[in-house]
Amino acid sequence: MTTKPFRAVRDEDAKRLDLVRARIRRSLDDPRPALSLDEVERNLTVLFAAARTERGRA
Repeated sequence: MTTKPFRAVRDEDAKRLDLVRARIRRSLDDPRPALSLDEVERNLTVLFAAARTERGRA
């Protein structure tokens, strides 16, 4: 059984956390206005319809 040394795993975890923090920071700094619930629901309806169409083609 091969295992990574603890330090390597810890370093990978730290890098992943840095990426998550960067994504959160970009979201918080985004100047665009928040979407309304109606806009979110419309967008999700379109996305789900497209996914169903694509799944039917597979």
